[in-house]
Amino acid sequence: MNILITGGAGFIGYHTANAFIELGHQVHILDSLHPQIHKNPRESLERLHPSVEFICGDIRSYDDVRRAVQGAEVVYHFAAETGVGQSMYEIHRYVDVNVRGTAVLLDCLAENPGRIKKLILASSRAVYGEGKYRCHDCGDIFISSPRPKAELELSKWDFDCPKCRSSIVPQPAKEDSPSHPVSIYGITKRTQEELFNRFCRTFQIPAVILRFFNVVGPGQSMTNPYTGIATIFYNRMAAGETVEIYEDGAMLRDFVHIRDVVQANRRALMFDNGQVVVMNIGSGQVSSVLEMARLLKEEMGSQSRIDISGRYRLGDIRHSWGDVSFARESLGYEPEFSVKDGLKDLIAWVRGRVFESKIEHATDELFIKGLTGIAGEKQKMIKPCGKRKSEGN
Repeated sequence: MNILITGGAGFIGYHTANAFIELGHQVHILDSLHPQIHKNPRESLERLHPSVEFICGDIRSYDDVRRAVQGAEVVYHFAAETGVGQSMYEIHRYVDVNVRGTAVLLDCLAENPGRIKKLILASSRAVYGEGKYRCHDCGDIFISSPRPKAELELSKWDFDCPKCRSSIVPQPAKEDSPSHPVSIYGITKRTQEELFNRFCRTFQIPAVILRFFNVVGPGQSMTNPYTGIATIFYNRMAAGETVEIYEDGAMLRDFVHIRDVVQANRRALMFDNGQVVVMNIGSGQVSSVLEMARLLKEEMGSQSRIDISGRYRLGDIRHSWGDVSFARESLGYEPEFSVKDGLKDLIAWVRGRVFESKIEHATDELFIKGLTGIAGEKQKMIKPCGKRKSEGN
């Protein structure tokens, strides 16, 4: 097949491109090599298989996209701005790239829709928002609103049942769960899904929308402070600095290995029921952020202190993991790697190097915009703890 991958020089994109080359497909990618993701563009290009054709271009440019889609039979749309925190104050940028960029891509495909055999969209867990819970008395509950700032200031991290006010237990999200994104990023991903859905149904093009959870492993951007807490924690531990854990550290996440994500992308190419389908792609396991940080510290042999700071960030989801049974049944997808595997492979890939992730700058930006605070400090925003040497656990 002739496959186009937008955003193909990124973390998920380049792994997927290389896998398809190994399977004998013809692959070309479109990527702008944005410096926030690609601090060293040469390194980003060198990790691509030599047979991958690279097109440097912007997903928002009709000329660039028309050039990229020429001859393509299958399109994987990965080009997007990612990261919850930054999306809350760079709204135009996120909407422009994620929504308008998707519209430009679909416009160009509409010029010759009969050529396209399949479309695959990289979506996100962020479309669910706070997601699904279960109340002992009221049954399944779907939270439609973000946690109020006033409650976060009082260290009230978890939800009560909106009907009876009793405690509720988080549940894995299923594909038919309502979509209630609480960040600008999540809204743009939901909009991408809606655009793909309507376009593909109109032109009768099969499509697979893959909702990725927290992807980890070798090849992640080690310098982007807005995505990937594993890389942020790694950089601080490698430098012997304190690792700050937000809230109480009990936030639940699904950390899925990049190799399992590539498996899902590969299987999506072969899946065809002539419709538009949505699938969760995760590990099938759940870990708290604190558990992940402790596991990373253990694997690195780090002496860094882990500080549960009580800091909150508006737009963050309390708990998020997915039910992957539909992908298992439909794609034959079977996650093979644990969060420990992902962290070990990340550590082996970076080989002890320390990267400047600019996390302090990112946290300062959130502080200035009033998007982060410390519980118990009402209306008072506190700056990052900064770079400091530490020991202990």
